[in-house]
Amino acid sequence: MSKSSISKYYYHYYVIFILFLSLISATYGVSSVNFHATKAVNIFALCASITLYCAIILYFFFLYRKQQWIIPRSWKNFQKRPLLYCLIIFPICFIPVFWLNFSQFFPMFYTKVSGIKSVEILAAHTKEHSFKGNTTYCLSNKYSCLPIFKINKDEFERYKNKKVVLQITSQKSSLGTIVYSIDHIRISEKNH
Repeated sequence: MSKSSISKYYYHYYVIFILFLSLISATYGVSSVNFHATKAVNIFALCASITLYCAIILYFFFLYRKQQWIIPRSWKNFQKRPLLYCLIIFPICFIPVFWLNFSQFFPMFYTKVSGIKSVEILAAHTKEHSFKGNTTYCLSNKYSCLPIFKINKDEFERYKNKKVVLQITSQKSSLGTIVYSIDHIRISEKNH
């Protein structure tokens, strides 16, 4: 096959496919595992996501300039306003999905493979979150309010204004911590 017959006109389908796979892995990383990444990982993930998005846009711009890729005819709105889509709409879709993968899925996978299991004692306090009339409660600690730390209203009232000490089973790595279970909750009557 000659080099001139190789077409890059359909490369956008590969990017859409990669975005779809990234969306699935990001959803898994956020919804099924109680993982808390370090601040350094979150900052790196944001920078890597923005860099990856810029690289993809520049690559397609380069292909477009060399006439090796054309904007698909079905993307009528994109053809009318390419800057709006490249600078605002696509980043709203791509960057958060890439960020979730770089800050949750990949570090969580690394932690599962190479992390060290441990039992940890944490100080916690009750926290109430309200959003659009829906109120959730959690035991807030250094791992923030992971789904495993969610509590119901009765537990919130019982632990409110009290010092709460949690014993958890976790797995740690240099990229973050996976919290597997809350083994014991101890309540002190002293206010914190």
